Amino acid sequence: MAPNKLKDFNILVVDSDVQLAKILRDMLVRMGFVNVSVTPNGSQALEVLHLKPIDFMITEWNTREIDGLELLNRIRRDRTSPDQTLPIIMLTGRAEKEDVITARDYGINEYVVKPFTAKTVYSRLERLIEAPRQFVLSQYYIGPDRRSRTIIRKDAPERRQTLLKAQSKPLATEATVMTKDSLPKLWLPDYKLKLKLGADTLLSSVITPTVIANAQQTVEAADAESIGWLQENLTQLKLLQKKMAEGNYYTLLPMDMSETALMLSSRSGTFGYNGASKMAYMLYLFCRNHLKVDHVEHQMVARKHISALQAALSKPEVKNTLQDNDIIHELRNLTGKYVA
Repeated sequence: MAPNKLKDFNILVVDSDVQLAKILRDMLVRMGFVNVSVTPNGSQALEVLHLKPIDFMITEWNTREIDGLELLNRIRRDRTSPDQTLPIIMLTGRAEKEDVITARDYGINEYVVKPFTAKTVYSRLERLIEAPRQFVLSQYYIGPDRRSRTIIRKDAPERRQTLLKAQSKPLATEATVMTKDSLPKLWLPDYKLKLKLGADTLLSSVITPTVIANAQQTVEAADAESIGWLQENLTQLKLLQKKMAEGNYYTLLPMDMSETALMLSSRSGTFGYNGASKMAYMLYLFCRNHLKVDHVEHQMVARKHISALQAALSKPEVKNTLQDNDIIHELRNLTGKYVA
């Protein structure tokens, strides 16, 4: 038997969705990785990073205590950061262009939108290992070189206007803290992950299409349990909608509803309930951007989405129907009527 070239990699998964985090961990293990730690929040992730070396991290945006962006900020900018240049993949349900740009401006290496597959996860791992980028340090941005981006936001932090001479990353015990007086720095690509794999070994020769297909079976293995997880999210949405109907408002209710809808969207899409995933994402966007809890019409819009989700998930043996598309169209028109 050939030696496992991935056994020495240390991976950290950070996700408050315990079920999807477990599926991702099992998926990575089936790819050949052995040491995969999982934590539900950013605070514990920082503790893990200080306790042992991590080769790369996969994190959600919406995590407890410390969210994914703040976790990223502390890794990139805190003087006590154990690894300022740690390769980081953000695996999240947030699919809006503005979110992708924001995460990149915080210094993320790769961005993957849930629902995810073994193939999409592998594609980002291949980029980290086979094609690492130069690392930029400036007052307003610390992270992998973004010059390959085609989307440029006008109000984004400072972009490099002059070419810098790349240099090797110094062997320092503390992270480099940039101030207004600091000169920008550019470090050469770090091939430590490639060297750990083997300089003459391609990741595609280790994680083959057959291995990827086997890793994807972790989703199928959890299919029977998945409807229970989806129903948990649906029940929570019903409780929140009931609070609104009863006038039991509280400041974080729109955020709680949007985050629950986003989790439901990620879960249902991962398990093939594509219609329910789209409905839940529409509800997420409505709650995130428009919901006024004391607005009768807004309460009605939320209620219609939740009823549609209940119908879409009522027959788990039939995951997608033509009727789902009609309902999605109706919900889109209904939402547009009250948020225009």
